[in-house]
Amino acid sequence: MTNDLEKKTIYFSIPNEDGSFNMSHSKLTKENMCFYKINFAENSNNGELEFISGENDRRAINRLDAYIKPVCSMENYENRENASKVKLIESGEVYLSGENWNINPNKKVKVRFE
Repeated sequence: MTNDLEKKTIYFSIPNEDGSFNMSHSKLTKENMCFYKINFAENSNNGELEFISGENDRRAINRLDAYIKPVCSMENYENRENASKVKLIESGEVYLSGENWNINPNKKVKVRFE
């Protein structure tokens, strides 16, 4: 059984163009401009990626190519221009390779624009 102390969460603002998150840009606490979090078990190379909805969602929607497209599949892309929120539908999967958490291209984060 996994001990709760072994679970870790790190936060990131935006992904790299290739859908990765560099550990040097991680934060241990959620800051205002953090849009993503990775939950993982200590000593594991696999994690769960989630989009964190908040007051800055409009910024992410306006800069879709940088903030959302590299790691998310979008359920209702056509609604993005009138949306003010990004809702998490399903978490994605990431794996650690060197200093980067990389998105599993077959298991991206699923979001919807509202």
